[in-house]
Formats: sequence, structure tokens, C-alpha cells
Amino acid sequence: MRRFKIGAIVLVIILTLSCFAGCGEKTAKGEGEETVAITVMHYMGEQSKRETLDAMVAAFEDANPGIKVKLEQIDSSEMYQTYQTRFNSGDSPDILFGSPREMVEFVDAGLFMDLTGAEFLNNIVDEVLEETTVDGKYYAVPIDVQVKAVFYNKNMFADRKLEVPKTLDEFKAVLKAFDDGGITPLIHSYAFNWAPYHELDAILTSICATRGGGNLLWDSQNGVAPLTGNRTALDAATVWNLVASYKEDADLTTDLPTAVERFAAGDRPMFISGGWIYADTVAASSDEFGFFPIPWSNNPDENKLEVALDDAFIVSNQTQHKDEVFKFLEFVASDEAAEIWMTGTKLMSSSKNSNVANADPYVQAIKSYIDAGNIAAKANVPDYTAAYSDAQLNTMQTYIAEKLDDPALFLKMLDDEIALCNQ
Repeated sequence: MRRFKIGAIVLVIILTLSCFAGCGEKTAKGEGEETVAITVMHYMGEQSKRETLDAMVAAFEDANPGIKVKLEQIDSSEMYQTYQTRFNSGDSPDILFGSPREMVEFVDAGLFMDLTGAEFLNNIVDEVLEETTVDGKYYAVPIDVQVKAVFYNKNMFADRKLEVPKTLDEFKAVLKAFDDGGITPLIHSYAFNWAPYHELDAILTSICATRGGGNLLWDSQNGVAPLTGNRTALDAATVWNLVASYKEDADLTTDLPTAVERFAAGDRPMFISGGWIYADTVAASSDEFGFFPIPWSNNPDENKLEVALDDAFIVSNQTQHKDEVFKFLEFVASDEAAEIWMTGTKLMSSSKNSNVANADPYVQAIKSYIDAGNIAAKANVPDYTAAYSDAQLNTMQTYIAEKLDDPALFLKMLDDEIALCNQ
């Protein structure tokens, strides 16, 4: 799951030391033979993902006995600081996780390998592959197609004879029906500072798929145009304000794992988040769960499902084992790896040739949205970067904590914070 973006970092030291020898080892395999060890650093917090990554590595090593893959898990909150430290010391992992567009500073410093033209990229779904580009070059290999949506408890809907809403008015009616029945309709993990961002992003990306104008955040960051007065920004903020209004005080101190546990236990009927919550939710519950695109419009055709990059492998330019790394990435993009990933995580693989016939119904549903073209590509709505992203997260947390209820005020607050970043 995508969690934290880089704050202000000083790259002079990195540039000075980026010529250091990279990580990677050669260990004795037997007389006259050597095994090359490559290191993959990741921040997967979900148990289902970690176990499935282990299974993928095992399958790769079975097929490539001369290569060992060493997995290093780090805490997501320390992700960028760890990367910076490892690059500074000339001891970066051969492969690391993240989104190149959220680490442009590393790209600009020449620390990530340009993968443009690599054969294995041809097997990746276009909408998520595009998110790995910076200035027209490709810097990562996605492992899955992530979605952001309204996840819902089918049993709780059925008990109240409620249908999945397809329009904004229907969504409002469902929210009210649960609320009137004494059940807070949405659960929020607002102790996790990215939670409000994911809610707003699911709305904004879908709106931009219909209207265009996906550069509004970059235009805000670059001083081209503020968000105040932008109709798309106001409409997105208005729907997010509606979503955020259905909360309890406890949501302000609820972290993501706790929110998933409570959602699985039937505490609340809906959870706006990314697909990373699905496998752990269904594993902890006997109820059935589904999802639907967040209905921001009263035209159901405009309510599209956001598809985005989530987990992606980036190659360090410090690696001394490019051939072995590329073999691993070729496997990651293969049909065999796709099947392993979808079976273990119940997530949609990034492979174009993914066979979902035997996949979880959740994965099949995502594939149907993609095949029908009823999707909104996150690649078309680039986020704030660096300190600007921090400003957005802090503003959203302040807005929620102070229990404000004015979308126009939210945009003004965000514009003011972005302006401070530009001083």
C-alpha cells in the first residue's frame, strides 16, 4: 500500500556518494559455482502480501538456482529516510519499493535505473505502467492494479434491503438509512494520516476522468492556478466533506489495522480505501464484501473506478547485479507470478495476460471494470510532491480534527498552505 511521500531532503550528499558500489552479494554455492544474492527492500504491512511475496520469491529461486533474493522489510513511516541513508552510504538495496513520481528527487539525482525499453514492461497494464514514468521514462515495474473504492459489507446491506448506490443521491440515501438506524455508515482510519487523502483521491480521480483537468494539483503546486475557484476541486471537496462528516470521535485515533478489524467485524458497513484492505478483511470475517466506485455524480456513467499503481519495484542505479535483477523483474511480470499474486493477495495483477477465471470474485470484478473501460486512471491526476504533499496531509488532518464543514474553506486552507511552501 502506498503510504508516505518524501519530505524535504538534501540530495547533495546522495549525488556525491551515488557512485559507490551497490549492494548485492556473491556467496559460495559449491565448488566452482557461485550464487548471486540480490536484495529487495519493501514496506508491505499486510500479512497476505508478505506471504505471497515470499511465495513468489520461492518460485523464482526454484527456476533460477544461481540467484538468491533477500527480502528486507522496513516500516512505511521510515521508508524514505531509510532509502536516503542507504543511498548515502552507497549500500542501497538492488530493488526497492515505491512510486517514482513520488520520489522525483531520487530520479533527478540519477539514483533510480531507467527501465525504458525493457522487454518485461510490455506485459504491464498500460494505466498503471504510465504511473511509473517521469519525463517520459519508465522507472518501475508494478506488481498489481490497485483500486480505490467504497468497500461494503454485503450482509449489512442485505439485512436492510439496501442496493448498491449508483448515483450521488442514492449514495446519500444509503448513508442516511444507516445513520437513521443508529449505525455510523462509514469507518475511517484517521489516525493514519494518508486515510483522508485516499478518500479524496478516489473522488477527484473519478471526476477528472470525466472532465479532464487532472493537473490541478500540479498547477496549484507550481503557482499556475489555486484550487479556490476550480469547479472540479470544489465538487471533489464537497463529496469528501460529506464522507468525512459521517464519523465518530474514535475515528480520529483509529489506525488502519484497527479500522480493518472493525470493518471485518461488522462494526460499520462501508470503508473508503484501497484494495489493500480486501484480503485481510475477508480473512477475518464470515461476511461477504464487495466494492463500488464512489458515486460523486448523479450520472452513473460518470462514476468510474480509480485504478492506480500501488506496489512497484524500482531498480537502484547502484546495483552491481543488473542481469540478475532483470531476471527477477521478468519473472514479476510473468503469467506465473501473476497467478501467484492474485491467489495469495486476492488483488488484480498488473500483467496484461492475467487469467482471472479462477481468481477471487473481487479480482474478476476489477477485470470487468477494466475490460469495459469504466475506469479512472490515477496516472492522469498527478499528486503533490515533497513538502506540498505534507501540506495537503496536514491540512486535511486539521480540517477533520477541528470538525469543520465548509468545502470552500478547506480549499482556501489548502491554498494557503501551498502558498507557504512556495515562499
